[in-house]
Amino acid sequence: MFANVRTKVRGVTEATELLQRIDDRTWRGLPLELRWKIIPWAIDSGDLDHAGHLIDAMERERGESAKLIEFRLRIAAAQNDVAEQRRLLELRTERYPSTTSTVQFARFLLDQGDLERATELYETVRQVSGEQQQVKHLGVAIDRALTPPSEIRVRLQRDLTADPNGFWPNVFMANWLLDNDRADAARPLS
Repeated sequence: MFANVRTKVRGVTEATELLQRIDDRTWRGLPLELRWKIIPWAIDSGDLDHAGHLIDAMERERGESAKLIEFRLRIAAAQNDVAEQRRLLELRTERYPSTTSTVQFARFLLDQGDLERATELYETVRQVSGEQQQVKHLGVAIDRALTPPSEIRVRLQRDLTADPNGFWPNVFMANWLLDNDRADAARPLS
């Protein structure tokens, strides 16, 4: 019955009914690989309460993990719970440090207007993984937040002039133009 979850369940009601049948005993009896698939399926189907219970059950059995924190983060995002997102991103960054988790947390902070803390995280991750594209993109985003728009355009134009066929100079300039309501000027760059 559970192996055909993706093909037999057609709607949210059926998904909820199926998830309601999964108690702790049934959950522990399912193959681990299937359990790792059911949790995101529950989140994607919008059954966030059941997804949370399944995460709790998995955590009781296997302990905390970065993957389970990621699932909790998806639930918090679906609920638009900014405080919980921040708490979970910070927890994941502290307990399971990686370039990706640090960049994700810094981007979240940047989006929330905490430029100082985002910059601190960027400087830390740049020391270790400055060559990675995600770190470079974070640096560009922070630079954009720190620099007045008129100076950014001049800098982007200079980069584009130096490398007119370069992918990133074109992407960054087009993005800046779109952010500044200049879609007409961005179209030739695509």
